[in-house]
Amino acid sequence: MNSELNHKKACPEPGRGVVLGLSGGVDSAVAAHLLKEQGYEVFCVYLKNWTEPDENGVCPALRDREDAMRIAAKLDLPFQTVDHEKEYRDRVFAPFIEGLNRGINPNPDVLCNPFVKFVALSAIADKIGAAFIATGHYARQENGKLLTGRDPEKDQSYFLSRLTKEQLSRTLFPIGELTKPEVRAIACQIGLHVAAKEGTSGICFIGERNFENFMKDKVVSAPGPIVDTEGKIVGEHRGLPFYTIGQRHGFGHLTDADPSARLGTAAAAAGGEPYYVAQKIVATNTLVVARAYDPALFRNEIEAVEAHWITGEPVFPLECAVRLRYRQALQSCTVTLQSETARLRLAFKEDQKAVTPGQYAAFYAGDVCLGSAVIL
Repeated sequence: MNSELNHKKACPEPGRGVVLGLSGGVDSAVAAHLLKEQGYEVFCVYLKNWTEPDENGVCPALRDREDAMRIAAKLDLPFQTVDHEKEYRDRVFAPFIEGLNRGINPNPDVLCNPFVKFVALSAIADKIGAAFIATGHYARQENGKLLTGRDPEKDQSYFLSRLTKEQLSRTLFPIGELTKPEVRAIACQIGLHVAAKEGTSGICFIGERNFENFMKDKVVSAPGPIVDTEGKIVGEHRGLPFYTIGQRHGFGHLTDADPSARLGTAAAAAGGEPYYVAQKIVATNTLVVARAYDPALFRNEIEAVEAHWITGEPVFPLECAVRLRYRQALQSCTVTLQSETARLRLAFKEDQKAVTPGQYAAFYAGDVCLGSAVIL
């Protein structure tokens, strides 16, 4: 990993050096500006994790890197590109593919932070003697505890729920107290060219490109039957890895291979309501679908494994709030530990729709994120 930084000082002033992950977006750009205003010596690093071009032969990372370079130049801050694509493919992309092939839907954006991004930034900080690392996440930290961002619409603590206390203790989140409109306003005031730049959506390495086209030569897949909750065949799917629990489809009486079925139009044409993915059965390569309010789409108890507690394991039973996916409203929950299996059992006060195996359940006590576990 190349982590050399060309800077006018060989080492930062003790306690004032911070290595910032500069993504090329408005959030990390304003984070860099705020840190500089607060008197930190800011070292900007663009972490290159994916260089595969999209179906049009375009690599979105190139534009992001160019934007990051322009931001650093505008703010008169040192800049370096660090290649960590191998680490990303090994620690994030490979487990993602393995999970899809097992019939679950992992969240690579959660895995990237503790295993790649924060490791890379910390390694650079250690090498140059910087005390801190920083990112443009909407979150806060206090004494190694992870707190939600002040903006409830942009809070990103869910994606940081696998970080360790040690990683958090040296991390600064400069925009954690701000809202997105406030961040954009600051960017406008200081003349940043990314002030109105839209954020990325979807899986980090896929971005805006077509998911199925991107994944079709990377996963093991084959067409198979689509059945409703009564076992009646209603269509044919294109391969289980291309579906997520809760995903809407209008299979009707047509096969899902028909393009008209992909967005719900087939069911409408057949005079019926759309279906939603309720289950993926790998053993028989079967996709189970249900109507919108079918009980098969709801669960009030789930199990989770690989629990990670940021500041230590809590006392069980744990009464807390849980988020099962990004931006979901917090759900009241009682968490118990099954000591014989080390699994967690989550019992909810209200039924939860479209619980997705492989995703993360993030646990909260007030505005403190306690950690997370992988949903079964």
